[in-house]
Amino acid sequence: MKMLTFLISLLILQSTNAQTTRFNQYVPQLPVDAMVEVGMYKQQLYDNRSNWIQGEINRLGKVIVKLFNKNTMPPNFDAVGYRKQLWDKFVEYINSIGGYDFADNYQFNSIKNSINSYENWFIENYNNIIKNQ
Repeated sequence: MKMLTFLISLLILQSTNAQTTRFNQYVPQLPVDAMVEVGMYKQQLYDNRSNWIQGEINRLGKVIVKLFNKNTMPPNFDAVGYRKQLWDKFVEYINSIGGYDFADNYQFNSIKNSINSYENWFIENYNNIIKNQ
């Protein structure tokens, strides 16, 4: 009889321990593997978009040098000084987005639109100078 009581007590103890190690069914559990995969994906997306932005900065640097130089501007026009003014405004914008999350689609699309607007602004300034010469 003592042995039977001991076995029943042992089974009750084991079932109690099993219940205490279970997660609360009302608290959603976060799958760690999925979180790691999402983190790796977002980092790769951030890196790719960061590289794209750097490429656009380099490309626009070449565009602005091609548009505003001594050969394309009127002879009495300070092409280098004007180019520097335009470029400084663009660099100011680029510095302002340094803390953005490029993996966030909304923020990245906003950056793409702004870079496109700066390119159009450079071309518009060039056309205005050429038209008014």
